[in-house]
Amino acid sequence: MPGYTCTRCGRFLGEVLPTHCPNCDPDPAKLLRDLKAHIRSPETREILAAEAHDAWSGWMEYLFTKCIQNTDKSVTIPKSMVDRWKRQLDTPYAKLSEQEKDSDRKEADRYLKIINGAG
Repeated sequence: MPGYTCTRCGRFLGEVLPTHCPNCDPDPAKLLRDLKAHIRSPETREILAAEAHDAWSGWMEYLFTKCIQNTDKSVTIPKSMVDRWKRQLDTPYAKLSEQEKDSDRKEADRYLKIINGAG
């Protein structure tokens, strides 16, 4: 049968030169549609919300370890921590230190794992 076959898997692709092999190189438009459907799904939203809560909980736990416990059970954030976090807050991401960027990248990686379906 004349036509084209995939050089990787040998699948017959038809008589017109195709743009991709569905076995080896899925249709990019379909991949994008599938990704958008995954991202927009209620399940992904709930997983991302749980991850956001875990990130917030972790931050609060860390914050409380840096604070001074008052006798009335309230806490005071030490000035050194306020200064550090205020500086970070006022600094655009591009101007953060590599160590600070790495911390943000780790957070982004947690979300990307979920978006990519591995969360």
